[in-house]
Amino acid sequence: MKKLIAVSIALCALNANAAMESKSKVKYKGDTNFKNFCEAVVVDDVALLKKSLRKQVGEVASTQSKVKALLIAEKGVKCNGVGLTEFSKERAATKVAAFLNQGK
Repeated sequence: MKKLIAVSIALCALNANAAMESKSKVKYKGDTNFKNFCEAVVVDDVALLKKSLRKQVGEVASTQSKVKALLIAEKGVKCNGVGLTEFSKERAATKVAAFLNQGK
């Protein structure tokens, strides 16, 4: 039983380390005002994405849905050289991808 617990703890530690490592390897170039959108995809965090959308209301567009539409448009935010929707597919960010595809 002790070995099982030790193995479980070791696997959790490795998983956490891998998650931190992938985030630390992300570098932002260009307009860093929109880096939170890319970061939300990297960590697959819809709450962070929604918060970032709210922050841009009044700056980019008048409503959150209009901000979202502009960001996912062809000439919208680019992460790693591709659009936000494509980037979420590449990163297997299923929660963010589902949110971005809502209401299309």
